[in-house]
Amino acid sequence: MRSSFETRTGAETEARSRSRSAPLVVLLVACSASSPATEIREALARPAPITVGAAGARVSLRRADFRDVEVAVEGGRARVLAVVDADGTVSLPAGEVALGYVGREEFEMVRCARARWCASDSPLPALSAVVAALAAAPDRKSVV
Repeated sequence: MRSSFETRTGAETEARSRSRSAPLVVLLVACSASSPATEIREALARPAPITVGAAGARVSLRRADFRDVEVAVEGGRARVLAVVDADGTVSLPAGEVALGYVGREEFEMVRCARARWCASDSPLPALSAVVAALAAAPDRKSVV
């Protein structure tokens, strides 16, 4: 048996050092992981450009800011509620129209490899509904 004053070999010291640092490495990795809600907020912080189809019209947003984001995650899916402030254009058969939009949107996101989280259907269903209604409206010139 060795006395407490004897020195350890280099291999013994290295092995003991590694066994002490393993929990620290695991702790650091666990602290760096983001929650699904944080990942979704990060994905929404860099969304533009966004293209949305709506009843024969195409909405192209060059800027979209998502604010007051609320996230409810269930497994690999999430319900998102956010205020959207966006600018872009709407392409209609009659031509292109500038668009400014501020509205509350509720949509679903799913896990994806491209950006961690992606919209499962239309990324802006309320905007799509408004544009579809405008695209379906009769031409005002023909009413006058």
